[in-house]
Amino acid sequence: MSGGFLVSFEQALSAESIQPADASSAMLVGRVWSKTAGGPCPVLISEGEVFDLTPLAATISALLEIDGLVDALRDPSRFASLGSLDAFLRGEAGDLLAPADLQAVKAAGVTFADSMLERVIEEQAKGRSAARAGNSRPAGPRPRRQSQRPRRRLRQGGRGQEAAPGARSLVAVPRSGHRSGC
Repeated sequence: MSGGFLVSFEQALSAESIQPADASSAMLVGRVWSKTAGGPCPVLISEGEVFDLTPLAATISALLEIDGLVDALRDPSRFASLGSLDAFLRGEAGDLLAPADLQAVKAAGVTFADSMLERVIEEQAKGRSAARAGNSRPAGPRPRRQSQRPRRRLRQGGRGQEAAPGARSLVAVPRSGHRSGC
């Protein structure tokens, strides 16, 4: 499909549909909320199975700091299985979580300067109330945020796209009515 994106709300996800084409030769790590472990776990996904990596590290952040990590993950059988990826997608074994846990995630784009300024102000305010923190802000008008991308609206379906029977889908479309590449 060229340009835009299609989201189906009524089609069930499967391990096969969400993994990359080279999943059989890839080393996929992620994070799940495991019902078995009773909390969040860094995991290795291999051949549709989810393996608990907490014996190596309790967080993804710590996991990614391990020297020789690739070698440590070559044999998934040395880790306990938490269930199939399909079971996680159905919510039976737990839930998939965003992979970032304690890592610093840097922002870029229009909000980066504003976000950085707010973090500095929060640090300077040292927990004081918002009114007192306001004194740390520079005087004068705040810069107005303007998106560099055209505003989009969502509409069902898309030109030349067939959804599965009974599926509802949304496509992002710029105000001009022409889809742009995302």
